[in-house]
Amino acid sequence: MKKLIRLPLLLIILFVAISCDQLNQDNVPLEKKLEGLKLATTDDLVRLGELELNSSNVPVYNTDGKRYSDDELLETLETNEYVMDYYLDKDEKLGAVVLRKLEASETEKI
Repeated sequence: MKKLIRLPLLLIILFVAISCDQLNQDNVPLEKKLEGLKLATTDDLVRLGELELNSSNVPVYNTDGKRYSDDELLETLETNEYVMDYYLDKDEKLGAVVLRKLEASETEKI
């Protein structure tokens, strides 16, 4: 009988721990999330070639550090009001992407 009680209790504790960890991740500043990454140059992007953006493999953040889901990412990109800044890890692989709102000078170029 004790084993039957322990399993649901263990699952509840695990769920709460995972939920708390996710909440803590949302409170981490963007600068901390980008630690160890460098902003990709145009040459870096040319060398990498075509990039497949999948927010479950590569984290995509807004400028406040909130991570986008795939649906949120698509919805945001459809507005054409944002630009993507790519960040590379020490192995020169895509480590993160930050979506930031286009500045007035950038919208004039489009």
